[in-house]
Amino acid sequence: MRHTAFALCAIGLLCAPAPASADRLLAQAPGAAGLAANPGDANGHGPEYQAWFTPDGTGRWKLTTRAPDGVVSAPAIPSFASVPQASIGLRQAELVVTYGRDDGDVYSLNLRTGLERRVAAISSRRYRETAPLPTLHGYVFVRRGGPRPGIYVRTKSRTRRVSAATPTALAFATSSGRIAYADGNSVVVRGLSAGTSTSFVIRTSSAPLSVAVATYRVAWLEAGGRVFQSGRITLVGSPKANGEARPSLRTLPSSTTAIAVLGTPPKYYLDATGVWRVDPPLFLW
Repeated sequence: MRHTAFALCAIGLLCAPAPASADRLLAQAPGAAGLAANPGDANGHGPEYQAWFTPDGTGRWKLTTRAPDGVVSAPAIPSFASVPQASIGLRQAELVVTYGRDDGDVYSLNLRTGLERRVAAISSRRYRETAPLPTLHGYVFVRRGGPRPGIYVRTKSRTRRVSAATPTALAFATSSGRIAYADGNSVVVRGLSAGTSTSFVIRTSSAPLSVAVATYRVAWLEAGGRVFQSGRITLVGSPKANGEARPSLRTLPSSTTAIAVLGTPPKYYLDATGVWRVDPPLFLW
């Protein structure tokens, strides 16, 4: 099912003046790319770590993290030839940031100890694994190359493919077990329950630059700092959204390249100057 993205000024609320921005700069990061934030638990609670990639001056990229106390550091791990998608989440009671490396395998970094390790359970010789998302019981990730590329879910000792799509970036909502990703000029929301391929497709006005998902809604960033959020999405029975997708109450800086969540999306963004925390919220619902 497809859903039209925009209903601008459909009611008076949408035409109200945008609130003044008091966004807070968390870390200066000129030229940085990629952004990840700890999504927290079902209520959006949890230590607020952020991660991104900083150019090192040699054409490579260094993973950079910001801890809840505001300390910004570059872990003592090898650099990257290109910017991978990084994700932050709990894995076996450890708070980790996960990413794909240049060798095509997935690695995780313990944010508290600084220890990096290869994730053998989802790394393979036949595929290139990217965009890994840690979940409570495994991972969601993308496999490229090989006979069966697509989006995969790893739960305990079982790995299964849930889609033949191979997006460059994924978003995952721990609270609802849903993923979201950009596909051309659209955003796809999909449930991960075994035995179902139910998905909901939202048409967008241009290719999304970044996607974030939290429980029953999805938000995405388009060029020029424009952010949109869906209505409440139902995947049971006939997939549908309760209400049209809406633009945010204000536009982010035009140089914004990524948004990230901690609870209701989005709470962070990355622009040409650095990492920012959103204030006031971009959406009222």
